[in-house]
Amino acid sequence: MQSARSLTDIQRLREEDRDVTPVYDLAQYGYELRFYVHDNNVPTAMTPAVSAAQFQVVLHPFGGTNRNALLPNDVYMSNADSGAIAHAGNNTAYNTNFTLHSHATGTIAHMAIIIGFIENVSAWTSGSVTMTDVVFTITTHRASGEVLDRFVFQTAPTTAFSALGATGAQIFKCFEHVAPDVRLRTIDNAPINLNITINETVSGTNTRQVGIMPTFPLWGSPASVSKPWTVPQIIMNIKPGLNAVDFIGRG
Repeated sequence: MQSARSLTDIQRLREEDRDVTPVYDLAQYGYELRFYVHDNNVPTAMTPAVSAAQFQVVLHPFGGTNRNALLPNDVYMSNADSGAIAHAGNNTAYNTNFTLHSHATGTIAHMAIIIGFIENVSAWTSGSVTMTDVVFTITTHRASGEVLDRFVFQTAPTTAFSALGATGAQIFKCFEHVAPDVRLRTIDNAPINLNITINETVSGTNTRQVGIMPTFPLWGSPASVSKPWTVPQIIMNIKPGLNAVDFIGRG
């Protein structure tokens, strides 16, 4: 009889379990959000071909060591060897803001930036042009115009580019992470701003374009061979705080 009662209890508990909705706590919540960095500046065809350009890559540097980053960035295959530049105009410095709005009140637990930067000299008479480094400024807000948190970091080619003393291009493919110990607070529906500034050294008389590539190769060569290309993008994970649920049920 004891065995029969135990079996009945087990069946009853299983039936009750079906009425319980499984949930996760906030510590288990997270989703990688991908934002494409679409520049509203007008692209210009790039000269020369990608395979002929100075090409450098910085991959996920931690402690001065380059590591291949395994993140869900979009990739497609192409044998193209030319690209384009989204820039603000000939002989114009690149300093551009991108803005999105937070999906929740909480903390940016992770942010990766994947962008291809380019310095192109389309006409040259004298002097030289060099892309030196790129500065990212990430700013979160309590409300529009009211700063909450700000983080600034710089990335540069592992080996300095050789100055362009003729027509040509420098391509700097960057795969950067916000430092793991940095946590930026966000407010639901408040703006998150990313400023990108490309620093250069310029002298003499020449015509240059500097900006980001709407699509760019992960490898600079070999020419006319199918290779992976990607698009400029930000991958972000925002962990919501307890007060993030306040908006539920609002009309």
